[in-house]
Amino acid sequence: MLVDWNRLRRSSSFIAWTVFTAVVLILRLGSRGDRLVVGAVWLALVFLPVERYIHQIAGFMARTVLPHYLLLSAIALVWSWGNARFRLGGGPFHIEQLGIWRGYPLPFEVWIFIFNPSPASLREFHWLGLVSDVLIPAAVSFVVLRWLQRSLVPVEEARALLLVGFTVVFVWFNVDFWIGGLPVTWIGSQPEIRFFNQARRGFPFPYDGVLPFPEWQWSALAIDVLIGLMVWTALYAARPVARRIRG
Repeated sequence: MLVDWNRLRRSSSFIAWTVFTAVVLILRLGSRGDRLVVGAVWLALVFLPVERYIHQIAGFMARTVLPHYLLLSAIALVWSWGNARFRLGGGPFHIEQLGIWRGYPLPFEVWIFIFNPSPASLREFHWLGLVSDVLIPAAVSFVVLRWLQRSLVPVEEARALLLVGFTVVFVWFNVDFWIGGLPVTWIGSQPEIRFFNQARRGFPFPYDGVLPFPEWQWSALAIDVLIGLMVWTALYAARPVARRIRG
């Protein structure tokens, strides 16, 4: 397959990804897996007919509006899951090597847990990491939204915002740990966590515990996923149903 280098040189997205790839590889950002993925994407842009694939997807997306909102919600789901989950030690694009952290691609929250003489926690919050973690997916969603709005079935911004917002909140609530009826994100650091052994994950039904040994309740997890899908479907169908009632 011949590479149309003239076309690639004129592509702003290819230029941006080339600069990003060079920075990641030269500065050795992230793990080896991260650098491998970034390099693989660059090679795919060079050697694969990506534009033809995009046009094929666009043709499919133009037939109905449902895939548009599914795509935006999928981006929100991945972002919420990636930023709500806790990681141990180092990690992708993680500059600081302290305790337990979360945030992707940059950490916005670092936790240090102390169990002597009693369970306690210290949280370090980094606004720069949070702003970066919000702006990057927001920019991606904006580009995708503008692309979808040029199709034959445009996306309604208010409807998309409602579905994306619900996806972010619901996934975050299910990934975050809950202590005493509140998620850890709202509780913040505590000089003493008396009920840390009661920490659970899952909303509205807990499916996982943290101490002494995690015990997954797959039935509760399945119910939580089912509830999320049902509410998302209800929100998606609410606007057309309201229009029919008014008509």
